[in-house]
Amino acid sequence: MSIPAGHSSVHFTFPVTRTGLYIAKHLTTMIGRVRLCVPMTTTQPRVLGNVDARGAITTLQVVLEVLPAQPRVELTARLPLGGALLAGCAQWWGVGVACLHDGGLRGGTLRVGQPNAHMVVCLGGSQQVLETTSGGALPGTSVMLPDGTTTQDNTSTTSYIWVWTEAPAMPASTETVRVGTSPTSSSITRSSTTTTRVDVALEYTAGCRRSHTCTLTLPITQPWAVRCTAVKTQQHGVLVVAALQPVTDMVVLGARMVPQPGYEVRRCLFGGAAAVVRQGGRLQVVVEMVRQHGAMACEDDAGVLEVDWRWVGDASMPEMPAGSDNTATFQHHIQLEWFTATSGLNPGEDAPQHNAVTVRLLGPHEAEVGRPVVLLWQIVVQGDVVEVVYDVHADNNDWQPCGRRSGSVMVDGQGATIEAAFVPTCEGLLQPPEVRVRNLPVIQTVDGIGVRVHAGGGLLFNTGEGGDVW
Repeated sequence: MSIPAGHSSVHFTFPVTRTGLYIAKHLTTMIGRVRLCVPMTTTQPRVLGNVDARGAITTLQVVLEVLPAQPRVELTARLPLGGALLAGCAQWWGVGVACLHDGGLRGGTLRVGQPNAHMVVCLGGSQQVLETTSGGALPGTSVMLPDGTTTQDNTSTTSYIWVWTEAPAMPASTETVRVGTSPTSSSITRSSTTTTRVDVALEYTAGCRRSHTCTLTLPITQPWAVRCTAVKTQQHGVLVVAALQPVTDMVVLGARMVPQPGYEVRRCLFGGAAAVVRQGGRLQVVVEMVRQHGAMACEDDAGVLEVDWRWVGDASMPEMPAGSDNTATFQHHIQLEWFTATSGLNPGEDAPQHNAVTVRLLGPHEAEVGRPVVLLWQIVVQGDVVEVVYDVHADNNDWQPCGRRSGSVMVDGQGATIEAAFVPTCEGLLQPPEVRVRNLPVIQTVDGIGVRVHAGGGLLFNTGEGGDVW
């Protein structure tokens, strides 16, 4: 080996683990008859070495600069539909493969931690369906990357392997809507989101066989953000207006309302089938409903607004797989809450007497210990047709509830019937449970003295948490 006169570079490799600027110490090596020596120093040397009159290198000072480690490739996620996966819908999302300093990939294997996934790659403006395999020691779907996925001539371009998957559905939310006497405006809040994690592994050849693994975090969002208002109309009706905003461009295929118990849908209007709603736009659904006479509506009940839709893709996305469908149904639960002019009054407070409520126990007046009995009450209003909001309370030492004990009912002069189930726990003449009306004064009457409970075949109930009977 010969070293010419002038400056020459010698490269060493050191297994350092931390970044920074280092001064090498006690480094000696022999190149032929030339001995390279690194002296002790505490500052960065200004002279790289010493050369004698004949051009021979006598000493050499070495400064080592350790740079942060850089991955050879980078795997990223592309979510073209609003930047997230749309809950409950089949769609494309992309796995981006970018070469950094590996000089390009010439084939390889990509595994995505989703079983039986459909994958394609777009090269040169054409779509190429990839043959996938599932199973093996690791869960997921594997594909062989075709030649040209990444090249040495275009290392800065990210190539995407598109994965067809169906995002899991999110629990439907329940919105409590207060029924007012005049329209109110409200802003649409951002739809709820969650995340899912997908493991991705890449094996490829770049000088030697290499591998790269990572976990991609994919956000999942409800496809629609929604806000509802309700207005009281004539003939005991209510007009519900739902404003919906999509997170990406949508095609609306249909809309309908499944009413909560005690209501009947008269009309449901929206923009029309096959209407396109752009991202940031708004879809309005108007539902006209009426209260059914004498129907009971429990507080836990809610109606369901359903919207059939499908997403609109852009030019960068592949075509849908054969036999696949991207339509879905969005559900939003709506619970109507009524307030009357005398809301909040307790019995005995001043209130219009023409809306006084009479509650009478219809029976049965006999029961057995440990056996559930359904008690019936008749509610009559002295005056106009109003909504009665009620709760049924009982002494826990005598009665154990089993089922719903609160709700609302539309009542007129002919009256309405409500019911609640209880289990008597002891013998004797028991005071029946009490019906309490929240929004109107009550005159409560009981037929007979009370409910006579006699011994039966034994206790048949189990008391769960909160004193409820199962």
